[in-house]
Amino acid sequence: MSKRSAEDASGGASGAGGGGGTTGTGGAGGLQPPIKKVHFEPHLIGPISTLEELDIKVLKFQNKKLAQRIEQRIRCESELRSRIEQLEKRQTQDDAVLNVVNRYWNQLNEDIRVLLQRFDAETADESENKNENEVTTSFLMQLSTWDKEELDDKLANRVQVSKRAVAKIVQVFDRLMQRNEKLMLAMKGESEDGKSPAMAPPDLDESLRQTYIDVMAENRNLQTQNTLLHEKFHTISLKMSEYQDMLNGKETEAAELRNQIDDLQYELEKVRCRNDKLENHLAEAIEKLKAYHQLHGGDPLSGGSGGGDSGRQSSSAGGGSRGSGSMTSVAAQHLEDLQKELEEYKELSNNRLQELDKLHLQHREALKEVEKLKMDIRQLPESVIVETTEYKCLQSQFSVLYNESMQIKTLLDESRNQLQSSKNQHLRQIEMMESEELIAQKRVRSDMIQMEDVMSQIRKEYEMLRIEFEQNMAANEQTAPINHEMRHLILSLQNHNGQLKGEVQRYKKKYKDVSADNAKLRKDLEEQTSK
Repeated sequence: MSKRSAEDASGGASGAGGGGGTTGTGGAGGLQPPIKKVHFEPHLIGPISTLEELDIKVLKFQNKKLAQRIEQRIRCESELRSRIEQLEKRQTQDDAVLNVVNRYWNQLNEDIRVLLQRFDAETADESENKNENEVTTSFLMQLSTWDKEELDDKLANRVQVSKRAVAKIVQVFDRLMQRNEKLMLAMKGESEDGKSPAMAPPDLDESLRQTYIDVMAENRNLQTQNTLLHEKFHTISLKMSEYQDMLNGKETEAAELRNQIDDLQYELEKVRCRNDKLENHLAEAIEKLKAYHQLHGGDPLSGGSGGGDSGRQSSSAGGGSRGSGSMTSVAAQHLEDLQKELEEYKELSNNRLQELDKLHLQHREALKEVEKLKMDIRQLPESVIVETTEYKCLQSQFSVLYNESMQIKTLLDESRNQLQSSKNQHLRQIEMMESEELIAQKRVRSDMIQMEDVMSQIRKEYEMLRIEFEQNMAANEQTAPINHEMRHLILSLQNHNGQLKGEVQRYKKKYKDVSADNAKLRKDLEEQTSK
């Protein structure tokens, strides 16, 4: 009876546990939303008596998983922030390099322009000067606004400006060399072709002539050395191109290594995620062990030995105790493995912390050096400022501007003198014009008097002609009725003549008819007489 009751009790307990597990999983499956993106691993909740306990355990499990994902997200955000800081530092370094390049490029163009002004050569146009005098801030702003094609065009244009300036300097140098050669030939008394002697050399000191010849020979030697240096520069540029090709190959290898590093970083992230999961599993296993200790009391190994003693009394109880002992040994081995992995990760974390401390110390030292350099820059001595290229450039510009101001002053004096002379000449011209105007007025007055005399004579003639016209008009008025009667008479006579002409025409027709009749009658008479 005791064995059967024990077996029934153990079977009922196991059945209750199984039923509780099924209800727990069913309840958990019924309460969880459909899984779409986040996949949770299966978790045993344990025995549940009410729905409230089920809800509480499910919420605890969900909160734990959400906390883990939040920790992972925070870790990823910190890594991304560090990456962003690195990229910002790199961008600031690139901007600093671009500023330095632009500054020295502008300084080079300015020095070339000053040299051209000293040689009295033609300077660049306004657009080139505008491109040369750009400040670094506007240059960076333009770089940020330009496209790739526009950037290439602008930089190519700027390079062309510098090339043209250098070409102008070379042309000026060639002109000076040609001028010096002509002077040397003139001093030697030779012509330009070097064969036929030219005019007689000027009467100069022999020592001065000899020194000039020596200087020209030295200049030729310098020119030959310059050509040799150009050849060496050509060979060095060829080697530089080879090294550049090698550098490009190394850069491609470095890019491949960077890709490999990125892949390894991705693998490291995966390992870290796996490590986090293992740590979470370890924590859960430790909690389960603690719960097991609290439930069974004491060490699980001692519980296993107690189960073995009870197995000597009954076979069924002995089988259960052996199963529990094997499970505890497997858990202990798994726990030891996890502890070893934890120790390894702790060592890695300690090494990383030491490296971070070293980097932090180096960063502090670098900040101290930067502060020292800033203080040195703020408190530069005058000797250093005087020896800088910017100060020399400004000094040369000041000298050029001073010379230009003196030239402008002389031009101003000349313009004042010209203005005074033009003013005096203008006053003389005004006086001459006034005298000419008086003479012209006198001439006009005399002409007006003559015109008045002529006008009076014309008026007298007009009066005489008017009187004659009136007399003729009076005579015409007296002869008007006689002329009217004569016109009527002439018209009547013309009508009578027309009538007479018509009668003459009729008589002519009658005469023709009568003559024709006479001819017929004559023919008839002749015929009759002939018969």
